[in-house]
Amino acid sequence: MAMVIMSIIGLAVVGMAMALTDAQEYSGDFYRNVQIARNSMRYLQRAVQKANLITAVDSDSLAYWLEDTNDNGRINATEIRLIAFDGARSELAEYKIEFPSWWSQQLRDLMDAEISLEWMTDMSNVENLKSISYGVKRVLATDASSSAFSASPGPPLTKLLQTEVTIGQGDRRVALRSAVALRADWVGHVGTIKDDWVLDTE
Repeated sequence: MAMVIMSIIGLAVVGMAMALTDAQEYSGDFYRNVQIARNSMRYLQRAVQKANLITAVDSDSLAYWLEDTNDNGRINATEIRLIAFDGARSELAEYKIEFPSWWSQQLRDLMDAEISLEWMTDMSNVENLKSISYGVKRVLATDASSSAFSASPGPPLTKLLQTEVTIGQGDRRVALRSAVALRADWVGHVGTIKDDWVLDTE
C-alpha cells in the first residue's frame, strides 16, 4: 500500500514538474515573440513617419522613398527602401542599396541614379533590391509567420498606412496591428503625365 501511495505521489510530482516546464517554455516563447513583434512594429512606425512617400504596397511588402538626402527633389537609388516578408525564411526584412565605403564620393554620386516615381510604384521593380549588387538586408523580425500592409489612399498618394506583423506559430503566435500617418508630406508634388506617376518639385 505504501509503495502504491508513493508511486501515485511520484507520478503527481513528475506531472506537475512537466506542466511547470511546459508553462515556463510557453511563457518564455510568448514573451520573446511579443518583444520581436514590438521592436519590428516600432521600427516600421518610425520609418513610415519619416518617409517622404509610400510608393508601392502589396499583401506583404512595402516600398517607400525614405528621404531626400541630397536635397535634389528627386528619388535616388540609395533613398529607396523595401520591407518584405519572406515566408521561406520566416523573417521580415528591410532592403536598401549601400555602396562600399572605400568608393570615392564622386563615384557614389555617379552610381546613385535618379529613379522615376513611375518605376517606384511597381513593386516588382523595387523587389529587385533583394538581389542586386550593393544590396543590404537588415532583418527586422525572426520567426515571423506573416505581415500585411494596407495604404489609404493608394500609393503614391498614401497618407495613412496600416501595418500588421505576426510572430511565432500556433498558440504562441503574437499579432500586432498599427496605423501610421506620414509626417513628411510630398503628396502635393505627385502628379500624372499620360497616366504615368511623376514627381514634380519645380
